[in-house]
Amino acid sequence: MSILKQRTIRVLVATAVVLVLVTTGATVLIGRAAQGRTYSDVSVIPHRHVGLVLGCSKRLPDGRMNLFFHKRIQAAAELYRAGKVDYLLVSGDNHIHAYDEATDMKNSLIEAGVSPEKIYCDFAGFRTLDSVVRAKEVFGQTEITIISQDFHNRRAIFIAAHRGLDAIGFDAAEVDAYNSFKTRCREQLAKLATVADVFVLRRQPRFLGPKLPIGLVDPTDAPPVLSSAPADSASSRAELTKKLVAAAKERAHVRVRYVADYVRIPYPGGDVPADTGTCTDEIIRIYRKVGIDLQKEVHEDMVQHFNEYPRQRRWSLDHPDPNIDHRRVPNLMVFFRRYGESLSITKDARDYLPGDLVAWNLGFGSTHIGMVVDQKGLLSGRYMILHNIGRGPQIEDVLFDWQIIGHYRYYGSQR
Repeated sequence: MSILKQRTIRVLVATAVVLVLVTTGATVLIGRAAQGRTYSDVSVIPHRHVGLVLGCSKRLPDGRMNLFFHKRIQAAAELYRAGKVDYLLVSGDNHIHAYDEATDMKNSLIEAGVSPEKIYCDFAGFRTLDSVVRAKEVFGQTEITIISQDFHNRRAIFIAAHRGLDAIGFDAAEVDAYNSFKTRCREQLAKLATVADVFVLRRQPRFLGPKLPIGLVDPTDAPPVLSSAPADSASSRAELTKKLVAAAKERAHVRVRYVADYVRIPYPGGDVPADTGTCTDEIIRIYRKVGIDLQKEVHEDMVQHFNEYPRQRRWSLDHPDPNIDHRRVPNLMVFFRRYGESLSITKDARDYLPGDLVAWNLGFGSTHIGMVVDQKGLLSGRYMILHNIGRGPQIEDVLFDWQIIGHYRYYGSQR
């Protein structure tokens, strides 16, 4: 056997040993946090005001019922009927209109006999961490019963223990080995990611929002996703995002010369010549395609709140200018922060979704902005960016090419 092969085998063996040790360590940490805190008998579990039902898809990709979903609904309904929880908070992913875990859970619970007014929906439960932290920070709970399968409950309880939330778990019935093999393999990686999120990355939910204390606000009156923007439902926001992404992808087929000159343009609805523009002009044109005029919205806000915007010396600003203000990245960043969702800046590509706006520092006083689209890079597997950095509008895999200084979602202003 060659020396190279021997070294390769040693590296592979060492890597496998490290993975086993790290996975075992994560399992031990999570197990200790959940010890004595999970229940499978509804008659002995303590009463809690709220039960948190962790989401998953209702159906598998092949159309079959997802047994994990079905058994969680059964467990939640059983807990509610036994009087062991007063309300149920269903938390799941709703990043696109066609995928809505929370609504699927709510409808299934109603079919199982749970009163609609006792069900609250959290449409921003993108991950277990988001669901658990938001139960405390947004929905006002200090203690809670988490409802899922045992392995999932343990991980959620571990997160809760490190976020100041007193949590116990009610274990839904397990799924047979044949139908749960992939899920249990992924769970090993999820344990590692959870421990890293808590101790290393100190990850936060993608977004929080105003308080919606359960039992004190009507669940039918609460906004389905928390945002200061006027797109006031998950479906309307999802539909707008779909249109924004489509408009962004269309821009990649338009020939544009990079020209950053000051140009006098009409107001409102003004634009520089269609065959010229910069990165900001692409964002402006994308939003104008869906009926949102950033020229008008930024100018109106700057007229009222001029001191909130940067007045860099090189611009010689002493008053708003509707010809150029909306075409400057720092001004758009302030506007999106004031009237959109200002999201966490992370190194995790999964936190950047189609329709998101990303701003970068290119160095030497230059900034840049682009929009995330729903096409993924072949090598990285992450969503790509529509932007114009000098070669006209392009869709490229450049999310982490420069220092990110802003991350936003904007659905229209409600000033």
